[in-house]
Amino acid sequence: MVGMNPSLAVSVPRTNPRYPGFMNHNALDRPLPELAPALAPDHPTAADRFPCASPELFGRVFHTMPVAVGISTLAEGRLLEVNQAFVELTGYSRQELLAKTSTELGLWLQPPDRSPLVSVLRARGHFDQHEVQWRAKNGEARRVLLSAETLSCGDVACAIFSAHDVTAQRAGEERLRLQDAALAAAANAILLTDAQGTILWVNRAFERLTGYTPDEAVGQPARLLKSGRHDAGFYRRLWHTISSGQVWRGEFVNRRKDGTLYHEEATITPVPGAGGQIGHFVAIKQDITQRKELEACLRRSEAHFRSLTENMLDIITLLDAEGVVVYQSPSVQRVLGYEPGEMVGQNVFGWVHPADRERTTATLAQAVHQPDAPHRVDFRCRHQDGSWRHLESIGRVQAREDGRVLVVVNSRDVTQHKAVEQRMVELARLLDQASDAVMVVDVNGRRHYANPTAVRCFGATGEEADDPTFFSSLFPTVEQQAAALKQLQETGEWHGELRLARPDGKTAVFHGRWTLRQGEADQPPTILMINTDISEQKKLEAQFLRAQRMEAVGTLAGGIAHDLNNVLAPILTAADLLRTAQSSEERAQLLELIEVSTRRGAGLVRQVLTFARGAGGEAVELNPRHLLNEARDLMRETFPKSIALQARAAHDLGTVRGDPTKLHQVLLNLCVNARDAMPAGGTLTLTAENVVVGAEQAAGQAGAKTGPHVCLSVTDTGAGIAPEVRERIFEPFFTTKKVGEGTGLGLSTVLGIVQSHGGFIEVTSEVGRGACFKVYLPTQRKVEVSRPSAPRAAAPRGEGELVLVVDDEPALRALATMTLETHGYRTLTARDGLEAITACMRYDGEIRVVVTDMVMPKMAGQPTIQAIRKCFPAARILATSGLVNEATTSFAARHADAFLPKPYSVEQLLGTVHDLTRARRAPEPLL
Repeated sequence: MVGMNPSLAVSVPRTNPRYPGFMNHNALDRPLPELAPALAPDHPTAADRFPCASPELFGRVFHTMPVAVGISTLAEGRLLEVNQAFVELTGYSRQELLAKTSTELGLWLQPPDRSPLVSVLRARGHFDQHEVQWRAKNGEARRVLLSAETLSCGDVACAIFSAHDVTAQRAGEERLRLQDAALAAAANAILLTDAQGTILWVNRAFERLTGYTPDEAVGQPARLLKSGRHDAGFYRRLWHTISSGQVWRGEFVNRRKDGTLYHEEATITPVPGAGGQIGHFVAIKQDITQRKELEACLRRSEAHFRSLTENMLDIITLLDAEGVVVYQSPSVQRVLGYEPGEMVGQNVFGWVHPADRERTTATLAQAVHQPDAPHRVDFRCRHQDGSWRHLESIGRVQAREDGRVLVVVNSRDVTQHKAVEQRMVELARLLDQASDAVMVVDVNGRRHYANPTAVRCFGATGEEADDPTFFSSLFPTVEQQAAALKQLQETGEWHGELRLARPDGKTAVFHGRWTLRQGEADQPPTILMINTDISEQKKLEAQFLRAQRMEAVGTLAGGIAHDLNNVLAPILTAADLLRTAQSSEERAQLLELIEVSTRRGAGLVRQVLTFARGAGGEAVELNPRHLLNEARDLMRETFPKSIALQARAAHDLGTVRGDPTKLHQVLLNLCVNARDAMPAGGTLTLTAENVVVGAEQAAGQAGAKTGPHVCLSVTDTGAGIAPEVRERIFEPFFTTKKVGEGTGLGLSTVLGIVQSHGGFIEVTSEVGRGACFKVYLPTQRKVEVSRPSAPRAAAPRGEGELVLVVDDEPALRALATMTLETHGYRTLTARDGLEAITACMRYDGEIRVVVTDMVMPKMAGQPTIQAIRKCFPAARILATSGLVNEATTSFAARHADAFLPKPYSVEQLLGTVHDLTRARRAPEPLL
């Protein structure tokens, strides 16, 4: 197509050596058959070499060629003829193309690509196989390989060109490149072999697992990794399986390059060739050495625990629900003098002191009916010699597979304190190899025991002096610390998350499982703390939730763009009308319209950013009404107008404790699914109400608890959900949407978030009659009472203080200056950080407040603030920015005296400047 542009008018020979005779025709007036002689050899041997050559034959060949070909004038670039493949490539009809230039047709997707080709054509008279991008008539971009050559046609210089469409080829190449990159970057080792087991390809994980580089492995047989730990029969069975076309899964003990052995879990899949016979094998390998070591450690621990149980001083007893002894450990003989089987089959309460029998019986009944918690009781038990021994017992229900309820009771002779200490030491030895951080701490912060993991993670050692700050270092707030210790005191157990600051400044997240143990005599109670590091798990959860939130927000992009246009339109219109407004009343109405539209646009941006940031926060006490209202506002701004949106919330709605960002995502995902179920429109209803979950309802839901809840409902009038689909909607990766329209992770994410907040979900739906998702969240029925807003106060005025306004936007700079001067301040302005520092040097000591943007050319806001703070410490700094994120706010909190997110109101600007001119500046932090 280079020849189609007027700029391609170059000086060419009157005749073309490759196409002699082309000068004999007027190219602008001749159809393709008459142009054929110019393109066919015309010399004394032409008839001998091309006996069938004719204009008609040339025209037939030209139009049936699979590659797009065209002929154009060189001076003006106007098309003389095109074939059918050219018509199909561009989408234009032949009539639309002839006598048009590439510029007139707009074929170049990137016009600058044309210039290099023009230079080549001028210099050489032809070019071959240049890849460029064209735009078809329907706007679709196509990648083509373009070749062109100049030739003469009578008195007209022409060009013949061909365009080979390689769009699909390039897309396929990119897909193959991505697939290769994904396989190479996979975490598991992957290798490809031929049918004889010779290695053809390995990824980087294979090198990490085995030590063999790809160059060392390729060409070698797979038995390169044999360790000698498996007999020949093992490998015969393996080859028989995969050679018969079946997938083999199993475990190997293989040998690395350095000679060390490792355990791997492998899946070997045969790959049939074109003829149906197996041509290759693909093996995926995972290193399970650590898992095997842990299993061996667990077996040793179980053996040690069994030995400990059989020989410990405490009595382990199994009771049924009526108190009949099913089992007693041999220690009963040491503690009470009875043979281990002497009490089996008899009711244990026959040995309990009559004064303690009623209380002990009630504790057993409570344990049977409340199996989730341990139950403690102190009582007197008759010794074989007739004396009474005081025992401290802890019982917990253990359900057997046959449905029989057994209560495991641990009884201790509290007069043998030394024996108890020895038992704790023995238990600690079993925990030294645990990956969890295990500690025994009393309520005063003294650590009685810490395993090596606890020493590494918490810096804790045993037998330290009392440390009252120990518990506060594990919780971000005093309230959370108090709540955890209160629950521990009331129930004997606490489960939750702990956040610990590491020496590198990062925060580690632990899942804590604490159990309270009552002390003896004057000894304080102790707490057994088992803490699991879940930092990486939390990072992956946060990344996944962010990806889900960004996917959901992406589906709203069209509505957001539409609504932003609706916001900007009245602002522009009102601004024009202000110039012609005749009365103050008209001007006031237009100004109010501009203000309302501006606030609406800013609110929409804040809503989108709230959902898009994706970082989960701490659990806080919140009113679900706010979640409902924010979701309603976002849906109203972004969903199609064919969907009617309704929202209702009870006026006395209880509060829930949770992460607002994650609960936002629950409503967002449910609303997006409801929208997709109503492609032709319908009604989407959001409701929030107080409910009480009874025992019958809670029994049918995993993890559900009885008591007061807030129920958030998302109801649509869409196509509904079939019963067989409804049973699987919460499964990960299950989706009824087409490929590319959904991952199948949305509802599984919703369920995980709700369950992590102690709630559950109920779904009702009928095909053709819509669906209703009800989210139940536990609440304390604490009602948030709305308070009337305070009347708008008059804006504070200045007393002639000098304020420096720094902003690269002239309009914002002018408005801020006008506002400040109108209210009693003197002002200076600067367009960037360099001008701001110059102004501070010129008016050193006079400038009271510097109002500066955070994003500016030449010298941005952060170095500007740091320079002013260092060189002109008397000036107060007010930082502003339209980009509000953690980095911006964190920097402003450390280095500025105040921060205002854009857009800000006149009242906010004047109020903040007024406060800064009268407040003393806090000292600059050291870090």
